[in-house]
Amino acid sequence: MQSFFTKLLQADPDRYIYSAVSHGCKYDLPTEISKGIKTVSARTNWNTQAPEQFGLPTETWREVVARRQRYEEIKEKISSTTININDLITLNLNIIQFVLDAIEQGELEFVQSLYNAIRSITILDPTCGSGAFLLAALNILEDIYEACLNRLAELDAKNPAIQEASSHANWKYFIYKSIILNNLYGVDIMEEAVEICKLRLFLKLISQVESDDNSPNLGIEPLPDIDFNIHAGNTLIGYTKLEDIEKSLLGTLNFYGSELKEIHKKAGDIDVIYDTFRKRQSAESGENSNDEPIQTIKERINSEMKLLNDKLDRFLAISYNISETEYKDKKKYEKDFVAWKLTHLPFHWVIEYYRIMKNGGFDVIVGNPPSVEYKDVKEQYEVKGYDTLDCGDLYAYSIERSSFLTKHSIGMIVPISIFGTDGFKTLKDLMLKMYAGTWISFYSNRPSQIFDGAQKD
Repeated sequence: MQSFFTKLLQADPDRYIYSAVSHGCKYDLPTEISKGIKTVSARTNWNTQAPEQFGLPTETWREVVARRQRYEEIKEKISSTTININDLITLNLNIIQFVLDAIEQGELEFVQSLYNAIRSITILDPTCGSGAFLLAALNILEDIYEACLNRLAELDAKNPAIQEASSHANWKYFIYKSIILNNLYGVDIMEEAVEICKLRLFLKLISQVESDDNSPNLGIEPLPDIDFNIHAGNTLIGYTKLEDIEKSLLGTLNFYGSELKEIHKKAGDIDVIYDTFRKRQSAESGENSNDEPIQTIKERINSEMKLLNDKLDRFLAISYNISETEYKDKKKYEKDFVAWKLTHLPFHWVIEYYRIMKNGGFDVIVGNPPSVEYKDVKEQYEVKGYDTLDCGDLYAYSIERSSFLTKHSIGMIVPISIFGTDGFKTLKDLMLKMYAGTWISFYSNRPSQIFDGAQKD
C-alpha cells in the first residue's frame, strides 16, 4: 500500500504542491535577480516587489527566491524519497487532491475500508458559533464520500453502500445527510448561534433536493433531527468523563457511590435508545407499523437526559459551594442552584456524547475558540479545575478542555499571543507535554492577517 501511495505522489509531484507555492516557478528568474542567489553583493533589487508573473501579491524578489527554493526542496523530496502520512502534512501538500486520486485509482478493499472509516469519523467544534468550521468539514468530507461511492460503483455495482445511497432522493442528499448525522458535532454557549448552525446545515442539505410534483411530499425526505449533534451549553463547565465526577466528589463517594453507578448505567441505556433514533433517521433500520414513532423516541431520550443532567448539575454545583446537604432552607438551595445553573450553563460531555466519550473521545477537534479574557466573564461564570487558569484567556481553557475530548488530533486557530507572550507558558507546556508532534504556523499582521476586521495590536 505504501508503494501505491508513493508511486501516486511521484507520478506528478506538482499536482500535490499548492499553486501558491509553485507560482511563477516555471519561469527563469531575471538575470539581475538570479545572480544574487550565490553572490550576496549582487542582491541590489531583492527588496523590490516582484512582477505578477513571478510573485504572489505583495511578494518581494527576496521572498520569491525563498519560496522557489522551498518549492524545489519539496519537489525533490517527493521525487526521491518515500513519503508517509506525516510528510503530507508537514510539507503542506494538497492532501484532499491526493486522497481523491488515491480513491480514483484504488482497489475495492482500500476504497471500502476508507469509506467505512469516514462514515464513523467524529468531528467536533467545541465553540462552533454559527458553524463555519463544521460547514468546512462538511465540504471536505462530501468530496471524499462522493469519490468513494463513484469508485465503489465502478468496482462493485451491487455493493451495499451503493444500494443504500441509491435509496435516497439523490447521492448528494444522502451524502450530506450522512455527514450531518454521523460526522459533525458542535457546542456553543450562545443558543442563537447553535440554531443558526443547525439552519445552515439544513439549508446545505435542502439545496441538494429537486422537488417532484408526482411524488409524496414533493419527493423531499424529512430533514434529520440533529439536536443531539449540535448543543447549546458551556464547553468549559461540566463533566467530560465519569472519572471527572468521581474526582469532583472525592471524599463523598461513600455517600454518592450508588448514584454514580446508576448514572453510568442510565447513560448507557439512553445511548442504546439514541442509537435506534439515529439509525431510524439514517434509514439503516426498517420501518413498519409496529415501530415506535421517532418523535416518541426523542421525547424519551430528552426526558431521561433531563433527569441525568439535573443530577450531574447538582453534583457539579457542590464544587461551587452549593450543596443541598449544607442548606437548612431547601427553598434557598433550589433558588441558588437554579441561579448558578442559569449563569454557568453546564454541559456534560459524559452523557451528551456518551458513546463517543466512552470510546476515548472525538477523532478530530477543530475551531477558533473565543479570545476573551477570563476577567471579562468571571462575574457571569467561574471556571474551575484548569491547569491553564493563570493564562487568563478562554481560548487557553478551550484548548485544555479539547485535549480531554479527543483521542487523535486538534487543529485550532488561536491568537499569536500563545507563543508571543510569557503569560501563556502553562498552555505551551501543556501542549508540548500532551502533543509531542505539535505543529504551529504563525500569521501576523504583516503582510496581512487571517481575519478581516480583527484588531491589530
